[in-house]
Amino acid sequence: MSASWTDGYITEVEYTASFFRELSPTVLGLAATIQGIESPPVDRPFTYLELGCGHGVSTSVLAAANPNGRFYANDFNPTHVLNARTLAAEGGLRNVTFLEESFAELSLIDLPEFDYIGLHGVLSWINADNRALIADLIRRFLKPGGFVYASYNTQPGWATGAPIQRLFELYSASLSGTVIERIDQCMALADRLIAGKARYFAMNPAAAAWVENMRKQDRRYLAHEYLCGTWTAFYTPDLHALMDAAKLSHVGSANIIENYDDAGLNPDVSALLKSVTDRGHREFLGDNALNRRFRRDIFARGTIRLPQAVQNRRLLEVPFALMRPRAACEAEVTVPGAGSIKLDTPVFTPMLDRLAEGPKTVSELGQVPELGRLGVTMLLRALLTLTSIAYVQVCRPRVAGAIDIAASERFNEAVIRRALSFQGPSCFASPVLGSGLIIDPLDAIFIHAVRQRTDPVALVVQRLAATRQTYRKDGAAITDEAQLRAEIGTGWSQFAARMPAFLAGLGIATDLETSAPPRAVSTA
Repeated sequence: MSASWTDGYITEVEYTASFFRELSPTVLGLAATIQGIESPPVDRPFTYLELGCGHGVSTSVLAAANPNGRFYANDFNPTHVLNARTLAAEGGLRNVTFLEESFAELSLIDLPEFDYIGLHGVLSWINADNRALIADLIRRFLKPGGFVYASYNTQPGWATGAPIQRLFELYSASLSGTVIERIDQCMALADRLIAGKARYFAMNPAAAAWVENMRKQDRRYLAHEYLCGTWTAFYTPDLHALMDAAKLSHVGSANIIENYDDAGLNPDVSALLKSVTDRGHREFLGDNALNRRFRRDIFARGTIRLPQAVQNRRLLEVPFALMRPRAACEAEVTVPGAGSIKLDTPVFTPMLDRLAEGPKTVSELGQVPELGRLGVTMLLRALLTLTSIAYVQVCRPRVAGAIDIAASERFNEAVIRRALSFQGPSCFASPVLGSGLIIDPLDAIFIHAVRQRTDPVALVVQRLAATRQTYRKDGAAITDEAQLRAEIGTGWSQFAARMPAFLAGLGIATDLETSAPPRAVSTA
């Protein structure tokens, strides 16, 4: 295929189909509130555009979870757009439009002004001309007060991996075969260099560890990240300058815990950051302090500062929900590069226990004696620590009445149908979160079995055989049918005991008897 429309971007293999929670307006809004900045409302009609949407999973989930939003998404890869439109049609989505345009062509289309524009990873994978076109699109189509979410590769975190990326990119150009085959050959080259004690690897032990970590990643992702001729890892001031040209100012991070300068830092470095008055310089110093390789930034086209009293009130009203059943919350969680977080403490234990009853606001959690003694600031910090390990997530603002769950139920039914063939997306839309919940495909099949009044274990065994899938435990394939049924039976028992009430609290019906109402989900 001609490279005339690709501009150096990898199109020979499709990108992975994933949901990225940072694109959620609820997440962006909380980050802005923490920074004392007004955000576009999500409890009223709003408009949203995702640029470089891939297979459209994130946009589709958000559209299903936010029926009051009007969503547009664009990708120039026709296969991606075809898949996105198919998913939207299967899910009965009525508030999303997928476009197949280049950034130059998109500027010629009659589009509305947007409250939100999202770009996940796009800026690092396109050339400078296309980045300039994106800046122009933002200038033209983002409302005053609107937000842009942009995630991108950054230095110095990529200092170890950037030479490997360049090595793979150049070496692959001399190879034949598919993109995946070329990735395998590039990995073989790296192995030979490591085994031969090539000085780059010998003098940089982290580089060999980097290559080892690549083995655990999807090769489709590796192809897009490491063979892309337009790949860039930015120094944050350079990327922020691009956004400044589009009249945008930096709001904060969608990795919400990063909105606190002392997060993950020792006291001396934290004090150093706080002594820097220039916001841009402090952000770049933070990149060095944390060795960041990926940023999730929020920008605004004009900002309104919240009065302190309004900010405090809003923070108290923010609802949070568990993202997994309470019984699945481990006592200690290891965070790569940040050590471990112990959750069996006098703070986290009552917090998780209370959230297990259903979504709670910061104010409601503060009524728990052990938590009320913390004060609002420390209570919120504890919640955000749990968000950083994906145990907890912010919900949509509470409004009077019941949440409209019809759109999310239609979409989730399509997710369940796809799960029967072990196809994606493995993500439900939650009208309570206004976002998505990553699920195990087996759980989706269990829900289908309950709705069809059939044996859940037998259905999973039948679908595994029909799709020629292998069930694995701890990496080992289970081929004995009796053992297979026993393992799936254990999974079903855990699902039936844990999941129905948990999912009901997020507005996701399972049709199993639960102690929580499975359909009409009140937010008042």
